[in-house]
Amino acid sequence: MTNNLPLYRVPELLSAVELETVGRGIRVPRTYAGVPTAILLRMHLLPYLIPLSSERLLAFEVAERQVLQGAVGIQPSGSVPSRATLWHFRRRNAKVFRQLMARSLALLAMVGISSGEHLPFVDIARANRPRRRGLGEDRFVDKDGHEIAVFWSAEPVANRGRQNDAPHLPGLTPRRGRRHLHPAPKHWLYEHVGFPIYAEWQAAGVPASVVIKTPEWLDEPYNTPDLTDYFGREGKTPYTACNIIVLRRHGGREEILLAKRLRGTGAGTFALPGGKKYPRESVVACVKRELFEEVGLEYQAGRPVSVRRTERRGFPRVTSIGVLATLWKGTPRRREHLAHSEWDWYKLTALPEPLFFPTEMALTDFLSNRASDLDWDCLENEDALLPPLLRRTL
Repeated sequence: MTNNLPLYRVPELLSAVELETVGRGIRVPRTYAGVPTAILLRMHLLPYLIPLSSERLLAFEVAERQVLQGAVGIQPSGSVPSRATLWHFRRRNAKVFRQLMARSLALLAMVGISSGEHLPFVDIARANRPRRRGLGEDRFVDKDGHEIAVFWSAEPVANRGRQNDAPHLPGLTPRRGRRHLHPAPKHWLYEHVGFPIYAEWQAAGVPASVVIKTPEWLDEPYNTPDLTDYFGREGKTPYTACNIIVLRRHGGREEILLAKRLRGTGAGTFALPGGKKYPRESVVACVKRELFEEVGLEYQAGRPVSVRRTERRGFPRVTSIGVLATLWKGTPRRREHLAHSEWDWYKLTALPEPLFFPTEMALTDFLSNRASDLDWDCLENEDALLPPLLRRTL
């Protein structure tokens, strides 16, 4: 995977895309699901500039990185749109979305070419005006008075059956004996846009034209690339994460649920269910959501058993919370096939190795009863009430 566009150029390029310009003459909703349309549009443009191949990766990286939040117009105290919001925005406003994206990509191409920038979605060598019928056609004027003509395919990828040719996700391949065997659906970030797109304009009396295509990484939405070399590890936003100890008594022994992490930080280690807490989400709500999303269990009751603050060089500051689920309902099942292995029960006296370090901290505090004074109210204001004993820098 190659990309020659420096990260510092992304905010500068996206600043050229203003909804007042690309949305002129279009009935565009100002907000969708409480999020400004301008932010949703710029978030959808990010995967054409930097290697973000899926909705999940896009939402995650924007939530993690302040530079990307600033690039799309999210204020420091604002929330990041979820992948579900991105998905529904495209489908509920398919025609408007296609026109906005075609205009925005054409505008970015014009800005990039005028500054001598290499953009991953621009192909100048094939810039021949299409002659076949069945194209969408549009013209708009940018804020400097340049008229840009845009032509796009009238047959978006979602209707061409391309996703039916893709391999199935692990664990989601249709079973034998079913009456109808349909491939597992794939979600493409460039659905409803209609590639390739042809754009032409005149700048300073000089005509220019380009073909706009999809960057290569967008053809692999379920491959998670290692973005360390591109982004680095610095500058991530501090966050709070929950780690849930699901405990049962079986055959006179106490057992907990663990799975092996398959990607990201701690890949290859065993971890508890859990994940990142949303900014306006309570700890209890995070525990309920993560336990259901990852394991399919309904959390009913429990208590906090651990709070640690980690500050490792090159990583964001994390407040890691351990919660013991004392009452839950359901049967554990693997719901995120790309993130972790099958869930399995392990005796507390014979835990597998190596353990993911937040899991190890939560279990150590639980077994030693180190945080016996913790309560839910304390967790919701941990900055003020976190006991000094638990403020550990790792």
